[in-house]
Amino acid sequence: MWRTTVGHLMQSAADTPALRATLLAKLKQILVQERAEITQMILAEHIDSFLSDIIKFLLTCFKDLASRQKCCECLSELGAIDPGRLDINLLPDFNCEEPEKSALVKRLTEDYLFKLLKKAVCQAQAGYAIQELFHECGCTGELVTKHCSSQGCSRQQPDERDRGALALWNSFRPDVRDSLNPYLSSKYSLRENATQPDLPIFKQKIEYRSWVVTWTAHLIGVFHTLYLGNQENRKLACSPIFYACRQVISYDIDTALFILPLLVLNVIRSGTTEMRNDILAEINAVLEGCKTFVDHPKHTVSINDDGQLCTQEVFYVVAWLTKWAETTGAQASARARVKRTATAATRGSAPRDQDVAQVVGMLSQIQQLQIAKASLNYKAYARSLMHLENHLRTLSKQQVELQNQEPTKMRRRKHEVPKLLRDDCVKLLVSENAEFLQKIFCGLDDPDSLSGLARLRQKTSLCEQILDHESTGEWNEALTCYEQACQYCASHSTDYKAYLQGRLKCLRNLGRWGTMLSLITSEVSQPSASGVAIPSELVSYGVQASWRLGDWARLESFLAAPTCPSDWECSLGRCLLSLQSESVDFTKNLAAACGNLTAPLTAASCESYQRAYPSLVKLHILQELEQAQRYKNASAAEVWRQRLAITQPSFKIQEQILNVRRLMCRIFRVPEEEATHWLSIAKTARCGGQFQIAYNALQQAIYCNGLTAAPANTQTALKYRLEEAKLAWAEGRQIAGITLLKKAMTSRFAEATSSCDDSYKEVKKYGGTALTFSTM
Repeated sequence: MWRTTVGHLMQSAADTPALRATLLAKLKQILVQERAEITQMILAEHIDSFLSDIIKFLLTCFKDLASRQKCCECLSELGAIDPGRLDINLLPDFNCEEPEKSALVKRLTEDYLFKLLKKAVCQAQAGYAIQELFHECGCTGELVTKHCSSQGCSRQQPDERDRGALALWNSFRPDVRDSLNPYLSSKYSLRENATQPDLPIFKQKIEYRSWVVTWTAHLIGVFHTLYLGNQENRKLACSPIFYACRQVISYDIDTALFILPLLVLNVIRSGTTEMRNDILAEINAVLEGCKTFVDHPKHTVSINDDGQLCTQEVFYVVAWLTKWAETTGAQASARARVKRTATAATRGSAPRDQDVAQVVGMLSQIQQLQIAKASLNYKAYARSLMHLENHLRTLSKQQVELQNQEPTKMRRRKHEVPKLLRDDCVKLLVSENAEFLQKIFCGLDDPDSLSGLARLRQKTSLCEQILDHESTGEWNEALTCYEQACQYCASHSTDYKAYLQGRLKCLRNLGRWGTMLSLITSEVSQPSASGVAIPSELVSYGVQASWRLGDWARLESFLAAPTCPSDWECSLGRCLLSLQSESVDFTKNLAAACGNLTAPLTAASCESYQRAYPSLVKLHILQELEQAQRYKNASAAEVWRQRLAITQPSFKIQEQILNVRRLMCRIFRVPEEEATHWLSIAKTARCGGQFQIAYNALQQAIYCNGLTAAPANTQTALKYRLEEAKLAWAEGRQIAGITLLKKAMTSRFAEATSSCDDSYKEVKKYGGTALTFSTM
């Protein structure tokens, strides 16, 4: 029953944007009510595709600014579902076939303008656009009345133009035709107030919506100028269609996003060199606005959300143009092969080949390395790898051609260059870009590629060595490298700050949060730092250490610092502090933390679920915080167990969730539950090979339960001793693990094994423990 309701809600939300927020609120209620059944669907051996459809729908709704908050709430109720359990394709459908004039009018009218007629704020602009589109296609009220009636079509045969107009009109749905009928003979006019923007349009801190609308309007004007100068050119025939939408795009960004790649394509094909250069300058301005890529592996700065969305749109436009060039070039080649005579083939494919050459030439001027760096900044690792590979292939080809042109060597054609020579060039280029590749493979969590890359490197720098240690979870070794690097850097230099942040990250991942705070305090208290505000990076790390330790006084002081950033850790710290102090600001802080995740989710929703997953984990955490605050306790053990089971089985993912849970248990004074979460952290860390973290978590669990280092004769103690034995075995200390397990068994079951009236449960427990011992 609820599946049918959800299906209707998704369909209605897609058709009526004005009601989308209300429908999403209803969808959230259903997800809460049917949580148990949905969890069973997720944990089933074969997951239901309907669940993938729900998540895909919610992620696509992020394009609507008014619906983002509700989408976050629905996704947080579902939880951070393991990407391996879902089959979701978020990549846009690159329908790069250039639409016919009537097809373009139909899609613009039915999918975009028709929905805007229901919005009072832009009803006139949408009506004018529809009126002009019908006029351009020759679809008038007189024509429709003359050839169509309630009984059907008249016997009068229309001419070719009229047949096209009637076909367009009849292709609309009946309900759409009823709403569009008044615009067949309307007389709307617009008051022009266009101004010429300064190029490039993109500037730092520009709003995403403003940039998209301004650039689209500018390209509409450029394309219309070309049309007025040569109206006989068939390539410019779509200009009046775009020109009719010149004002409606200010009210609806979806319309602007739809026609933007088409405008870029047409201006490249038909425009002047200056116009192409303006497009190239705009793309480069967006890519160069992303300045966070540096040579140090741990240098981080805050990323502007609007800049991220602008960069994602550039990624889409470049990918769309690339796909169009590939598809059109392949079609032109196929047509040329079908034709029998070379003259006919040349005559038929020449214009199309020229268009492809223009687009390919334009794309070749965009540096692939620049796109790769921008993709890496926004954690689009797969896209970054693709563009870096294209960059390396281009360089390899150029180097082979240069070597082949040397006068001392015999001249060979390109395909006759020995394969060994090409392979050597590739290996050299990979070695020179090893650090960049290393960062990408770390982000992709690809240890096999990292291992292969290490063998290709001709030499290993300190930064590369650090990344090797971090990628394999060797945080102690990475910490040693960072400390060594700090000794050779001048204090407060850029290098020193980068390595200091690296040290803090290693200490955080090792669970040495008290040492983190001591290091931050020592850096701030240095004489050279007196009177200087605490750097935002140190404030962020201070917040991370404080809330993990439950040091609320220090946490409050860090959050009150004027340089406190608005990143995830600080937002989470504010939520936890307001939860601990029972502040009325909890709801506001929770909403702010959720709002900071909308931009990354919007950008990721255009690419893949895997890219969106880190943000979904954060929404997962926020939902559990809200639930704990609502019920004033942290005793949702079964619900939390199920929610953890649906997440990706990775220490990196589950450690974040478990750390927040055990802190909530401390806030609500539930030491038994806190100990349970510490034990879960120890198990997850052990399975992930993080033995130091597992040991620290296990000791915290023992401390929370009030147990001593000596084995205790309780069932609770047995769990910790068993985990301690497993940890010793995993570390390679098999004898110590067996000894620990023997002591635990002797302590727990000494009486049960010697008594003649043993209970069934005691014997069963003893047998289970003995079986564990035998399999170690």
